[in-house]
Amino acid sequence: MELLQLAYFYKIAHTPTLTQAAAELHISQPALSKLIRGLEDEFHIKFFDRRGRYIRLNENGEIFLKYATRILNTVEDMRSELQDFRMREDLSLRVGVFAGSTLFPDIISGFRKEHPNIKVTVVQHSFENSPGQNSLDLILQASSHMPSYPDCIRLMEEEILLAVPNTHPLRLRDSVTLTELKEENFISLSAKKGLRIMMDEYCAEAGFQPNIVLESDDPAMMRNLIQSGFGLSFVPEKSWTAYIQGDVHLLHITDPKCIRYIYLITPRGVYRSIAARLFQQYLIRFFENTSHKTRQTL
Repeated sequence: MELLQLAYFYKIAHTPTLTQAAAELHISQPALSKLIRGLEDEFHIKFFDRRGRYIRLNENGEIFLKYATRILNTVEDMRSELQDFRMREDLSLRVGVFAGSTLFPDIISGFRKEHPNIKVTVVQHSFENSPGQNSLDLILQASSHMPSYPDCIRLMEEEILLAVPNTHPLRLRDSVTLTELKEENFISLSAKKGLRIMMDEYCAEAGFQPNIVLESDDPAMMRNLIQSGFGLSFVPEKSWTAYIQGDVHLLHITDPKCIRYIYLITPRGVYRSIAARLFQQYLIRFFENTSHKTRQTL
């Protein structure tokens, strides 16, 4: 059995007919048929069910495909890692930043000082739950609960505060319960944004749906709207409050206590380049220092 046979098998398994597979592989159909027969003879088992022009993997073939895919991916990872060592002076990575964006200028600035040859591409607004991750080396995300899957690293925990204009009666308070806010008007990020999802979750836990009178898909715009007094809003304590200035008062939410976790996702099954590993190490160190400085000021 050779790697070329595995590559051809993988193509056939994902193509409805041998004719189409042969055309895409630029070899003759008889040669491709002979290759498959050779594999089946070697293992003394059939991998495909044939119905006229069409072929389909049987249960034996599904098992073979699982291991063939694993082997091919390992070989591809090997090639990628070897290429990394040859191209140390021109490394690059793509980072999805869907939480903690206010901290990212400082992150990039510090990382570039340590690794000036690494190009970092930041993606913020084009994330999709499934295909988008495949093109990203690392992902910064946030939610109200820390995910438990292994390829997820916790970076920071922060309280979510309530921002109110200084003209609002709540400006005289230090804390508030969510149930007191059922009749209030809120401004928020758009529905697919992480902070908005958390806001909806916590309000649902308190027994109501927030009355959203204005929303934006841009966190920077949101912070400006808060300062302009359009309504009440949720704001993360450590990553947002330093950027909120003007006539705004911040309150603790006591029931339920609102927390968000910022974490790093390393997409599963994808080889991580030297650049990605260096950036991951830097992120962990950056957030450890951020948390330490925060504790010192409390």
